[in-house]
Amino acid sequence: MNPELIVISGIGSLAGKVWVAPIQQAVNEHCIPKIAEHTEIKISSLGYNAELVGATALIMDNYERLPRLLTEKTIAL
Repeated sequence: MNPELIVISGIGSLAGKVWVAPIQQAVNEHCIPKIAEHTEIKISSLGYNAELVGATALIMDNYERLPRLLTEKTIAL
């Protein structure tokens, strides 16, 4: 795992900066050192709404495929 950006969202964002140090420590332990130096940790401003925004975006991206997916799932059952 060598992320460029880690975003703390949802309930984790309410704790805010409390999570930054432990996450930074995990990044330092598990990432390639040169890459870990450039990994940024941010706290989302969406708070609890992050999950809703993500779910909505997923639905919107797949809206045209939804009827076909539902039919396939029904047939598979």
